[in-house]
This record gives sequence, structure tokens and C-alpha cells, in this order.
Amino acid sequence: MNLFQTLISPFVHPVSSDPSCLSFPKSTNDELNEFNPAHNLNKTGFCWNNWAGVQSVTPQFYHEPRTLQQLKEILKFAKDNNQRVKVIGSGHSPSDIAITKDHMINLKHFDQVLSIDRQKCQITAQAGITITLLNSVLDSNDMALSNLGSISEQALAGMLATAVHGTGVGYSIFPECITRLKLMDANGDIHECSSTENADILKAARCHLGCLGIIIEATIQCEPAFDLKEEITPMPLESFLKDYNNIINKDEHVRVWYYPHTEACVVSSCTRQPSGTSDTRKNNFFASRIS
Repeated sequence: MNLFQTLISPFVHPVSSDPSCLSFPKSTNDELNEFNPAHNLNKTGFCWNNWAGVQSVTPQFYHEPRTLQQLKEILKFAKDNNQRVKVIGSGHSPSDIAITKDHMINLKHFDQVLSIDRQKCQITAQAGITITLLNSVLDSNDMALSNLGSISEQALAGMLATAVHGTGVGYSIFPECITRLKLMDANGDIHECSSTENADILKAARCHLGCLGIIIEATIQCEPAFDLKEEITPMPLESFLKDYNNIINKDEHVRVWYYPHTEACVVSSCTRQPSGTSDTRKNNFFASRIS
């Protein structure tokens, strides 16, 4: 078995239109009922819901581990019993990608900032840290993320797994800012990945959709803190469509809201300003929502 095969098992399942593929048949092994470590919180039937409330499931095991050893125990047990494992963050994805009736792992306790290099403008943090907390730490160190989505409740690992993106034709998806990461494979082994070590795994991790092991920590290339100056302009939809290319290229970050049945839209254009010079938006995407 090569490294990729080790990484993805037991995190993937065959694609099927049959809903029964969402879980393996329940094992008759008494060991399943006896597996009840302290980090398994599913003693009374925990029901998990995603961020939008459109997906829910009651897994057999719901874990909130605090140590790498506990993660290894979960993976070994799941592998020995032919069970699936899904790592969840804030559940921001509206799809059923995080759904399983076997093992669900929440990395909420892996939420520490491990190091800050202000000279390189880099920060290393555990995978379960939320962007809200990460932004707060960056703000206090005069640093900022280069781009971000619309909410900050997401976990760092979830941002990486789902290739979160923000606005701006000149900016890439958020995972492009990840310069190094550590992940645990299905055997419980930890792999260091960077541009010089396991570079192919690092590339695959950018939008891995939960199929590439468990992200433990990541290093993010940031930039000096900045403010955003926002201009909001209502306009007819027809006018926007005619001048689409000019509008989206005029400013660094542009968003458009179309209001059905009104033939009107609203254009939000944001330009970067030196930190502390603007009286509008403070430091990058610091608020939970830009709008």
C-alpha cells in the first residue's frame, strides 16, 4: 500500500446513488459496544447538525479528542472494525460530505496557536482553531490573512479541506496560503508536508474534501495587516452585466448581490488601505461577516 492509499483509508467510500452507502453495516462484534473512551461523547445519542441545519446524523461514535494518542486509538478501532471516519469542523458545507453513522471527530480542542514568525509573516496553528480566534491573534500581531470567505466560524482544517475562497480576481483560494502542514494517516502515522517534503501530498491537501487523513496543524503565509475601504453601489442588473469585466477588475475585492424580480443588484467594492488609516473596515476580514 502506497502513501496515498494509507492516507485515504478509511476516509473515503465508493460513490453511489444508494443512500445506504452512507454507513457500513453494523458489526456484531461486542467490541463495538465496549469502545467507549472518555472522548466519545455519544453516550446518549448525540445528533450532529451542519452549519445551515440542512444535514444531520446520529453517529455511533462522536469524538472530541484532546491528544494525538486519542486520535490514533479512534483510527485503529475504526480500521479494525471496517468503519468509516469523518472529521468535522463547523459543518459549513451544505452537502452531506461530513455525514457518517460510524465515527465523527471534532477537533475543537486542537485550537492552539503554535508559533508566530512576524519576520516571515507566518503563523502555525492547530487544525481545529476557528478563523475568529486566528484573526484575533493575527490582529494583535499586526498580521492578516490574504483572503477569506464570508464567515469566520469555520475551522482552519475545514477551510483547507473545502478550498474556501474569497473575492478578488487576483487572489487564489485560501489553501494556497498553506506552506506546511502535518497530517495523520489511517495507520496513525504523522507526515510532514511542504514544498520540499511530500510536496504532492501538500498539493492534494488543498481541497482534499476529507479524503486525505486528519490535518493536525498548518502553517499559513500571511501578510502585514491592512484595512478595507468599502463602497456599496446599487445599480440596474443590465448595467452591471454590460460593464461586468470593468467592475470586477476595478477594485481588489468585489461582490455582487442580485435581487430576483427587481432587475437590480448591489455591488460591494473593497480596496486595501494601510492599517490604521481607514475609519471604515478594520484589519482584513476581522469581522465575522464583511457585509
